[in-house]
Amino acid sequence: MYLNLFTYVKFLESKGMGISQTHLINFCFMVTLMFMEVPTGAFADFFGRKKSVVASFFVCSLGALVYFRADSFMLFVLAEIIIAIGRAFYSGAMQAWMVDNLNANNCQNEIQQAIRRGCYLRQIGTAVGGLAGGLIGEENLGLPWLVTAAALLASGIICWRKIPEIDPDNGQKTQILRRLQEKVTAGVKNGWRDRSVMSIFAFSGIAAFTFQPLNMQWPLLFTNEFNWNISFLGWVVVGINVFLAIGGFFSTWFSQRIKNDKRAVILSQAITVAGMLGASMMFEWGSVLSGFLIHEIGRGMLEPLKDTFINHRISGEQRATILSFGSMIVNVGAAAGLLVTGYIAESYSISAAWLLSGSLLAVSIPFFLSKRTKKE
Repeated sequence: MYLNLFTYVKFLESKGMGISQTHLINFCFMVTLMFMEVPTGAFADFFGRKKSVVASFFVCSLGALVYFRADSFMLFVLAEIIIAIGRAFYSGAMQAWMVDNLNANNCQNEIQQAIRRGCYLRQIGTAVGGLAGGLIGEENLGLPWLVTAAALLASGIICWRKIPEIDPDNGQKTQILRRLQEKVTAGVKNGWRDRSVMSIFAFSGIAAFTFQPLNMQWPLLFTNEFNWNISFLGWVVVGINVFLAIGGFFSTWFSQRIKNDKRAVILSQAITVAGMLGASMMFEWGSVLSGFLIHEIGRGMLEPLKDTFINHRISGEQRATILSFGSMIVNVGAAAGLLVTGYIAESYSISAAWLLSGSLLAVSIPFFLSKRTKKE
């Protein structure tokens, strides 16, 4: 989906969608993802991670194709729902597959390194896709969707042929509905009972609330207020991923210095707050861009720190279900952020929405640091 990372908002704007409508369309994505996360995580735990990942690519390809043909609010919503279902099949399954492969090969101590490398590869893909999307979108804002649909279809075929499967130990696959229900119930209960894991899930949900307006609004801010062209935004995507990679690179060092995994996750977001507040209170494009890129360092630190913390504390049998449960909480935060900040951005300004986001994240840091559990 990286070809559409920033042309997505401009594409909707070109079809007559305002900020509130754009946020509402993305809200439908988040809500669908929220409800589909745990069932698809259970699907991955029961039928296999590979089948879930391959299904994700095929379904997302269909959604991108619908987007390419869409020209109305309801068709955009339909495309978002399809893509959300596809994303749900991927979110918990891919990481669970990776961790299970590491465990199967006695590489448990390499989980953080593997997660960090995965982040780097995704950032490279995002940067390349961002540049390509900018060049393609300069000609036609709909074309990146068509290219994305083809790329996702090809990726699904490659994964089906190349990815090895570690089949979950489910014995005879009988009474499927009952077993799936048991997977969902057990996974959610185990995730809920671990107060330390739940605390990080909740913090991540609030972080998603604050991240979402910057994700959605930065292309509009730079093109509408600073008159940048579409192709130049591709270089911003490169900058975003460079700064995300810097954050990922320093995440291990930061964790070692803090010497407490949970505190490292939470304290890393002080950098994000500094960037958000700085960008929201500046008026020159250089200062706004600097603050925006600084906030990406904190975001780059969050994922490897959070995922390492969680994967060290959950069981392999229900890993995908619990990870999907956590993703569901994140999606609740992102969906709420879309509604609240979309209204603020349209009624007041994008800068006001960013100021609210940075302030909320700033308040949440000391609050979650004060919450200690028995396992800490």
